[in-house]
Amino acid sequence: MSYKIGFIGLGALGTPIAINLASYAKENNFPFAVWNRSPEKYSALKEAGHDEGVFFASRPEELVERCNLIFTVLVNDQAAEEVYGKLIGAVRGKVVFADVSTLLPKTSKKLEVQAKEKGAIYLATPVFGQPVAAKAKQLINLVSGAKEGREYVSPIFPAIGKKVIDVGEDVGKGTSLKLLGNQSLLGIIQVFSEVYTLADAIGFDLETVHELYESMIPAPSVLNYSNKLSHGTFGGPGFSVTTGLKDASHIASLRDDLENPFPLPTLETATANLTRAKDLGLSHLDWSALSLPMRQDAKLSLFKEGTDEGRKPPPPM
Repeated sequence: MSYKIGFIGLGALGTPIAINLASYAKENNFPFAVWNRSPEKYSALKEAGHDEGVFFASRPEELVERCNLIFTVLVNDQAAEEVYGKLIGAVRGKVVFADVSTLLPKTSKKLEVQAKEKGAIYLATPVFGQPVAAKAKQLINLVSGAKEGREYVSPIFPAIGKKVIDVGEDVGKGTSLKLLGNQSLLGIIQVFSEVYTLADAIGFDLETVHELYESMIPAPSVLNYSNKLSHGTFGGPGFSVTTGLKDASHIASLRDDLENPFPLPTLETATANLTRAKDLGLSHLDWSALSLPMRQDAKLSLFKEGTDEGRKPPPPM
């Protein structure tokens, strides 16, 4: 297949994905175009050797004019609806949109309908993995939406990830699975936070607890949070408290939309701790900083010594 690839959203996760896609495009002599709301973010692509051969757009509509496959990584539903309003409005021919953003399923369905009305295809293609995994092409790619679009985008996924989970025709299923996965991670972080707070309160060495988890749980994405919590370091690229609260709200909405909503106590406790972390002015830290209000409850120091108030990145595992 011949692709003209576009990319929107050079945040912490989007930037390494964009760099890998730009490299893939360069290796295969495909055009590559990018747009970001803040043009200064283009420097990361240029520093990665993509200063030539990449079209740096001044408007998102320019990507629709130049590309037949456009990836987007947007911060929330409002941003997605705003950007897609411009993209879909500019559609004049066949184009496939692959949306990596974590949105409400109903937002994904709304955007799919709008795209279809213009003859375009909108897919939900969220991913699992932190920026370090994105850089190493170790993401888990989810994909849902029209079969034609899923088949069209599937050859690209090895350029950014290690595994693809095809969730089928219902575009909302991709975002639903992403939220369910994030619910699992949030629950794990909440449990880890309780363990590490209790361990510190009884004077137990936290790195020894992490060593135990390394032996018990052969899952880097999970151990990453244990590593952060054992050292009290929540800085560096990751998933912020702000984004965590957004996703927690989306997860709760899946439950709230049911005919018979039911309690989700772990989610509710973790959300309360994320809210407290935000109120403490910690929105910029990784969402595993939900542990800090619990340290406060245990009458422990909020931050561990030498962590620059939690801003230091964790040591490599």
